[in-house]
Amino acid sequence: HRKKSLHNYQKVGLITQQSKPIAIFKYLSLFLTCKMANVKATKVKKKKWYTIVAGPSLNDSYLGEVTTAEPLTLVGRPISVNMMEIMRDPKKQHLNMRFKITSVQGEKAVAEPISIEESNSYIKRLVRRKRDKIDSSFVCTTADNKIVRVKYFILTFSNTKNSIRTRLSNSAKDIIIRAVRKTNFEVLMDDIVSYKFQYYLKDQLKKIYPLKTCDIRYFGIEINPKAKVLTSAMVVQADYTKEAVQKEESEEESEIKIPKEEVAESASV
Repeated sequence: HRKKSLHNYQKVGLITQQSKPIAIFKYLSLFLTCKMANVKATKVKKKKWYTIVAGPSLNDSYLGEVTTAEPLTLVGRPISVNMMEIMRDPKKQHLNMRFKITSVQGEKAVAEPISIEESNSYIKRLVRRKRDKIDSSFVCTTADNKIVRVKYFILTFSNTKNSIRTRLSNSAKDIIIRAVRKTNFEVLMDDIVSYKFQYYLKDQLKKIYPLKTCDIRYFGIEINPKAKVLTSAMVVQADYTKEAVQKEESEEESEIKIPKEEVAESASV
C-alpha cells in the first residue's frame, strides 16, 4: 500500500527523484508514531530483594540474595555455595554444595541441599605416582526412597594387583549401597560433610589393603529418571579366602611371565 501511494505521488509530480528518500523517511516516522500511540502502556512490577537461607538441616544458614518481581518464579531455582562460606571453616573450601529453592516465606527463600561435590583441583592434588586410583559411579536409594548418585574414589599406598583393585571396588560398592539404604538423605549429607561416612568406609576397606585416601567426590539426587538403580545383590561378591587370593595371584603371574622360547630368541638377536 505504501509503495502504491508513493508511486501515485510520483506520477502527479509531488515527489521528485531527489526528494524521494526524505518523503519515505517522513512517511515511515508518521506511520510508527501512529502505531505507538495505539499501544497501551503496561505496568512494570517493581523487583524486590529476597534472602536465600538453607533449611533446618543447616540451621537456616545465609546463602545469598536474589531480586525478582514474582516470588513464585524463585521456586525450583538452583544455587551453588562453597561450604567454607556456610561453615566458616577453611578446611571445607574444596566442597561445593548445590541447593534448590523449595519455598518462599515472606522475604526469605528457603533452599534445600540436593548434592555435594569435591573440586577437581583437590582430587588432582591427592593423586601421586606409584599409587593406584580406584573410582566408580552408580545409583542407589536411601532410606526415605530418594534416588541418589554416588561417586567415590580410593587411593592406595602403592601399586597393587588387578585382583586387589577389583576386590576393593566391589567391596566399596557393597558397603556404600548398604549404608545408604539404611540412612535418610539429610543425615547422609551431614555425614559426608563431617567425613563420618568416609572414615567408616575406609575402616572397612583397609582390611583388604592399606589405603591412603577413601573419599566421596560426589553425592546427590539423580536427575536422569532412566538411570539403573544398583543393589547389593547386583554387586559381584569377592572371595576373601586365602586359597582364592593365592589362585588369583598365580593366574596373574602366569599371564605376565614371558615364555622361555621368546627369551632365548631375544638373547640370540
